[in-house]
Amino acid sequence: MTTSRSSGKLRDSGTDWAYGGDVMSVADLRKKVKSLMDKLQFPSAVFWADKLVTLSKDKPSDVYLLASCLFHSRHFHRAAEVVKRRNLHQENLNCRFIAALAYLESKEYELATEIIDLPAIRSDDQELLAALEVIKGRLYETQDDTPNAVECYKKALEHDGCNYEALYLLVNHHMLSKEDELEVLLVVNRNEFTYNLYSSLLKKYDEPEKPRPPILRGLENNVDLLTNNAEKLFYNCDYRRCHELINEILDRDPFCPEALEVQIACLMELNKVSQLYILAHKLIDTYPDHVLSWYAVGCYYYLVRKAADARKYLEKATTLRPAFGPAWLLYGHAYAVENEHDQAMAAYFKANHLMPGNHLPTLYVGLEYQHQASTKLAEKFFEQAQSIAPKDPFVIHELGVAAYENGDYDAARGYFEKALELIQKPNHSALPEKWEPLLNNLGHVYRKLKMLDKSIECHQQALVLNPYCSSTLANLGFAYSLKLDWDTAIDHFHQALAHNRDDTFSTTMLQHILELMLAEKNLNDPPSSEAQVPVKEEDGSPEVAME
Repeated sequence: MTTSRSSGKLRDSGTDWAYGGDVMSVADLRKKVKSLMDKLQFPSAVFWADKLVTLSKDKPSDVYLLASCLFHSRHFHRAAEVVKRRNLHQENLNCRFIAALAYLESKEYELATEIIDLPAIRSDDQELLAALEVIKGRLYETQDDTPNAVECYKKALEHDGCNYEALYLLVNHHMLSKEDELEVLLVVNRNEFTYNLYSSLLKKYDEPEKPRPPILRGLENNVDLLTNNAEKLFYNCDYRRCHELINEILDRDPFCPEALEVQIACLMELNKVSQLYILAHKLIDTYPDHVLSWYAVGCYYYLVRKAADARKYLEKATTLRPAFGPAWLLYGHAYAVENEHDQAMAAYFKANHLMPGNHLPTLYVGLEYQHQASTKLAEKFFEQAQSIAPKDPFVIHELGVAAYENGDYDAARGYFEKALELIQKPNHSALPEKWEPLLNNLGHVYRKLKMLDKSIECHQQALVLNPYCSSTLANLGFAYSLKLDWDTAIDHFHQALAHNRDDTFSTTMLQHILELMLAEKNLNDPPSSEAQVPVKEEDGSPEVAME
């Protein structure tokens, strides 16, 4: 006896369904959906997952599979509704996870929070519990609640030491202090490989040449580890070597976001305007909705001294990701260059709130207080910055400036010499022009301490970095006048005035020296005692320069 065929139709046969006589079980259909997902054929996967859910009578694992297909197809609201319509977010932890994540990705933060805050469901799935903590942390970040976000990411790592997303958010968003870094490493200490790998990705203020542990042998050319080394070079102020390394990384992975962020910062420090312009355009064309693209545009306009345009594009960046600290930091710079100190301070405090593990916001808050002559407050923030980055020469330099302003010249000398030692390490590239203020300031301190030869040497080194700086030439003229070397002093004051006709200090000094020489009636016969020097160390002498 033969059975008739029902060509072209599905029929439910209990646990099986048939198409054109070929019988396939629900389990086979489930396997087919997963296979389609593996091959990134999400429209097909959604279609068959929908049929699977109907045939399995809303089995939670199949509903989760359908929601996952919809999520990967970027139908975030549909993914959440598939779960909520069946009330599975109340009963099933996987379904709660996918619904909360879908609302988070669609920027429905209140709905995501409602789901994530539902009464706990017991589970031994540590990976899933870690993933839920990451979602909770990301939601706290949308509320600018960095401390609670940090706690969530730490809990995620406690549940699953391999949850790299939690570590990435902690590190990339600069949330970890030194103590927090040690705490995180203790959490993942159960696995030697994970511990050493994470340890190499943390500690961005360490020496870049620090050898890797043997257990990481074979990962020397890994992009993540190379990028971490480039970041260490950057924070150790070796910008040229950092730039060389980051170019090698981007040759291999042109759109690695971590490497691109370091590249943008490095191009700014090296004042490579054309390269930054090209990079910003490439990012806007490729990723028009990514925060890094608009941040790069803002950096370019800041570098070409168009602060208003820079702020416009940085505002776009902070709209795309309100918790992106580097944009807030540059926002502060864009106000500070126009002497809008209140707005600059607000932006720096915002960056400081978002990046408690980064020393730069704290440093620039201190600089703003220093510009307002609030030296004690400035010192407090400089010391806080130094506690985060003990070997940062910028921080040490500003501590020296504060000590100089307080009249503590010995302490200022110690700070300036330490900063100079850090930037003149044998493996560092040549000094960039930006360190000219440090050399001049060290020259001022040596002059105050009556160490005139050393003072002249420092000012001459500063002149090598910036040969046309009128203030450096005036500093040299002043030091030579204190040594009673009138001819050399006059020559330097004339050079200073050639570069800056409005240099009142050089004009005044020239008048004093010439009057004294005329009074002696002998241009080649210097005064016999230092008491006859026309200008003494007082308020009229050159001042130290702040960054």
